[in-house]
Amino acid sequence: MAENVLYYGDNLEILRCYIEDESVDLVHLDPPFKSDQAYNILFAERNGSRAAAQIPDEKTKIQRFIAATDNQIDNLVYNLYGLMDEEISIVEGKDK
Repeated sequence: MAENVLYYGDNLEILRCYIEDESVDLVHLDPPFKSDQAYNILFAERNGSRAAAQIPDEKTKIQRFIAATDNQIDNLVYNLYGLMDEEISIVEGKDK
């Protein structure tokens, strides 16, 4: 897993798509979740508009959704069959 990487987006989606399972002990949400506030100060353009980096294109959104869904399906199947970490590594081809 890459170190010192800033991920921008929904925490749950980022965790599911890009972060290895059981590798994060705590996720601190700041600003508060579902506060319905716009916090674009860090990523605003000089004119105050949202930075392009904050506006993923439709293809990227769909790819992220597919990756997250695929990961959820994998985890459901692993749990259904009671696979252990070693077995999951074999299935995912990580035992090399």
